[in-house]
Amino acid sequence: STTVGREQVEEILRAWIRQQAGDGVRVKEIRVTDTLVLPQGPVTTRVLAPKSSELVGTVPLTVTFKVDGDAERRLSATVSLERLTRVVVARRPLGRFKPVDPEDVEVRAVDAAGLPHDCITDPAEVIGKRTRRLIDSGAALRPDMVESPPLVKNGDRVRIVAETEGLRISAFGQVKQRGAQGELIPVVNLDSNKIVH
Repeated sequence: STTVGREQVEEILRAWIRQQAGDGVRVKEIRVTDTLVLPQGPVTTRVLAPKSSELVGTVPLTVTFKVDGDAERRLSATVSLERLTRVVVARRPLGRFKPVDPEDVEVRAVDAAGLPHDCITDPAEVIGKRTRRLIDSGAALRPDMVESPPLVKNGDRVRIVAETEGLRISAFGQVKQRGAQGELIPVVNLDSNKIVH
């Protein structure tokens, strides 16, 4: 008979993970339940993962051993995997409504397990904006954590401009809610008392 040790099973699992996931996944830990005794003969192996499981976090795997394509034995293992992805994180704690400067953020490779799917990957998406709430140091940034700073607030006087080819009309207005660049906000035309957006 032949004994299959834990080191051999670990090598089989590492090779399978490399083949399935490439270099983007790092094996943190492999736990194998037991060693296995097989009859003599040529051995083939197959690794099975749960159908719905992604190769990230803790994944249960089964290694099936066949001797001469015939006798079959199984071993269970649990693998802890880390899938690294590059996201924008806060370099230091950031207070509420703080403008985000280039030195406040950095791109860092972090474990994708437990990360929200909408994490920001490009620092240009946050630099120049401001935080909507407190952000801890090392936190991965998401779109709902930052906002464009408002250019006008409720009560500000603005000039309303309507323009077409060859015609330009302007009037003074009063802002009814704060607004950032690109947002649509209500403004009262002070000449007609009508609300325009």
